[in-house]
Amino acid sequence: MNYRELFSISVQHTYYQGGLGRDFSIVPTQDCLRLLQGHRLLYRQSPGRLRVLSPLEQGNMLIGLADQLQLRFSIVLQNPAPLQFTAAIPGQGQVFAYTNADQANAYTLNAATDSGAGKWGEVVLTNNSSLRTDFSQPNPFVIQLQAAQAAWTYYLILAEAEAPAAYQIQDTGGNLSFGAADDLSSSPDPQDATALQLTASSAMAGKRLLRFRSQQSLPYSENKLRGIQLIKQSSGNTFEVLIPDLPNPQAAKQGSAFIYL
Repeated sequence: MNYRELFSISVQHTYYQGGLGRDFSIVPTQDCLRLLQGHRLLYRQSPGRLRVLSPLEQGNMLIGLADQLQLRFSIVLQNPAPLQFTAAIPGQGQVFAYTNADQANAYTLNAATDSGAGKWGEVVLTNNSSLRTDFSQPNPFVIQLQAAQAAWTYYLILAEAEAPAAYQIQDTGGNLSFGAADDLSSSPDPQDATALQLTASSAMAGKRLLRFRSQQSLPYSENKLRGIQLIKQSSGNTFEVLIPDLPNPQAAKQGSAFIYL
């Protein structure tokens, strides 16, 4: 028996290298499984993607789909990491609902229909004019997610209480600009919980804490932004590049990175 792809569902996310949301799985609901089996349809899963295959009889579906038949799938998180770097996330007790019934809307926000762990959303595909069952064209149903944006914050922990003006952070690619460092050892920021926790530690005794914060926000990404340098001003106007390629701040650390000298 020959099979051909009837349609596919994929989660695209701007955070991931390559664009495919690898931390998401797409699974048929129990009702959907029964419908797939009744129509002899197979499904194949891979990270961030699901394909549905139909057996062929003289180039057509072996068992056709009834008009307006609905197939329901669940989108499930394999781990909680995307909750930290995705721009829009479902609230408590809610899921995103995606459908091909109305092409004008990417999704709606619905109450969760079950308490499945890690459930992100539901996909309802209706056999309508947008779902071509004659195999004349592919039927890719793409769910597009955007990465959250954040200003980048670097905390520089100095072993000695050097003058903060001696240090700078510079992005050689021109994507970000950083002003002068905030000297949080002498002037704590009551709104910065991370800095307050650091300065309260006994390990910070005799050290200086500087904070550099970007003036722009960038989306989180697996693709590393290179060329962000830590520079120290030596005597006169001489500058020394201490670290030519700083790590990118992580969503798990609220857009922060830590540098110890």
